[in-house]
Amino acid sequence: MLFINTNYVLGHYQIFIPRGPWANAIISSDSFCTGSCKYKNMGAYIKPSDDDVLECDELIKKYYC
Repeated sequence: MLFINTNYVLGHYQIFIPRGPWANAIISSDSFCTGSCKYKNMGAYIKPSDDDVLECDELIKKYYC
């Protein structure tokens, strides 16, 4: 379960996604020699999907095995 502060307002053209396997599946693994992937200020195209959200084990099997 993820608790969020509903009073926090994101700026125009901003999204929030918590770190984890789902975020890691869509961001670049390049860390620019920092040891941490670039989680901020990355461009993205967001579009609706009819696909179900994968469970964690399904996601790992699909993208990492």
